[in-house]
Amino acid sequence: MNKLVWILIAVLAAALVGGGAYYWFVIKAEQPLTPEEKAVKSAGQVVTPEVVAPSNPFGEKLPDLNPVNKANPFKDVYKNPFE
Repeated sequence: MNKLVWILIAVLAAALVGGGAYYWFVIKAEQPLTPEEKAVKSAGQVVTPEVVAPSNPFGEKLPDLNPVNKANPFKDVYKNPFE
């Protein structure tokens, strides 16, 4: 008789857990929120607009301002034989 009581308790506990999970995930998810619940839920959320910064703020054509590019007079003379 003692085993039967423990089996019944285990079955009842499993039924309660299953019913609670069904209510929480199925029935409660289908119910629309009241205006008060919406206000409480949205109070902690911050909505920020998506900002896309341009990768080059000056446009595609930039002037060549690097003096190193102009300093080597033999830049075009040497040709790499392995290219």
